[in-house]
Amino acid sequence: MESRPTDDIERQVTAALLVYSKRTELFGSDVTSDPAWILLLELFAAKLWRRRLKLSDFKPIMRESTLARWVVVLEQRGLISCRLGRLASENVWVELTPEGAARMSALFECSDRVHSHAIARLRGLRE
Repeated sequence: MESRPTDDIERQVTAALLVYSKRTELFGSDVTSDPAWILLLELFAAKLWRRRLKLSDFKPIMRESTLARWVVVLEQRGLISCRLGRLASENVWVELTPEGAARMSALFECSDRVHSHAIARLRGLRE
């Protein structure tokens, strides 16, 4: 049975998150810092897995000032949106906009095609 494109994208996103985590573990966060990308990647994963994230969920992986700076940039570019929780005790919810989700999907779909093409070429070279 052939997998759906979404299944492939979910596997790629999971792999990207694992590589990011391992990269940070091996080299340290000061060398591998890429806050805009990790925000987009985590938000895309949350969308795929139907989870909701708060800005406070990112505090363990980046400084508050860095988080604030990149949230403003990504929000201005129309890639993410932030909403206040209904209760005063709730934090600010953050998610990809439809445009942000479409761009992340396009990136991983392109990555999947490149990966498939590379594997086919490698198989052809071995024969």
